[in-house]
Amino acid sequence: MPGGDDPEVCAVLFPPPPGDPGRVHSHRIVRTTPKFLENAVELELTTRLEGGTLAAEVAVINAHTGHHVPSGVTIRNMILLVEAWTAGDAPDSGALPEIGGQRVHELGGTGNPALGDYGGLPGKLYAKINHQADGSGLVFFTEATGITQDNRIPALATDTTQYRFVLPPEGGAVQVRGRLIYRRAFRFLTLAKQWTMDGHGNPLADVLPPHYGHLMAMREAAVAVAPSLSVALLSGPWRIVLPAALLAAVAVVRRRVDFDKTG
Repeated sequence: MPGGDDPEVCAVLFPPPPGDPGRVHSHRIVRTTPKFLENAVELELTTRLEGGTLAAEVAVINAHTGHHVPSGVTIRNMILLVEAWTAGDAPDSGALPEIGGQRVHELGGTGNPALGDYGGLPGKLYAKINHQADGSGLVFFTEATGITQDNRIPALATDTTQYRFVLPPEGGAVQVRGRLIYRRAFRFLTLAKQWTMDGHGNPLADVLPPHYGHLMAMREAAVAVAPSLSVALLSGPWRIVLPAALLAAVAVVRRRVDFDKTG
């Protein structure tokens, strides 16, 4: 029998497709390769100072896909992370408290944010979440009978979220960053299955630092913050800081009381 490299054997085992090869549809799936992921959406970040806080607004614009994002099987998801920190510090050690309340769904992962567990952090998770017949979920689309939540972004639509960070009283430079991260599966499922490779045979970005997912888009801004006009009324663990204007008002009232007592 001819060897495996014999061209006649190859022609028998793997005959060319009938008809015009140019009319045969390709079955290569390339829509979740880095090139397509990084050119799917636009990300916009705007900031302003408001009464001792830094207000940030982030817009995710589905400008280039022609379909919802994320799309595909319903374990696909995107995570928007919004962070603010004092310049010169690391984003985690110098993080400013966010008081607006917009948070990533727990499907973003619960545990250590440094290892990609983003649930509960400022931001938003985009996904289609299904339920089964008794209303419980999350379930895979093959077992689903209904939709619990679908906040994916339709084609040409924009999703906008707002955040408010407490400024450091000493002022200085503040860094703000928005990151949009694509994940092939929900965090708990990736860890349970111990997946390490993607469908293209490459290392799975979902389990790799620094983003624990594929970075689709990122925007950053630097904001200069003036020192707060404040005075420490007490020292030690009972330190209270009030605006200088309020302290001046207290002093005026105190002088008025003293005048009434003596007059």
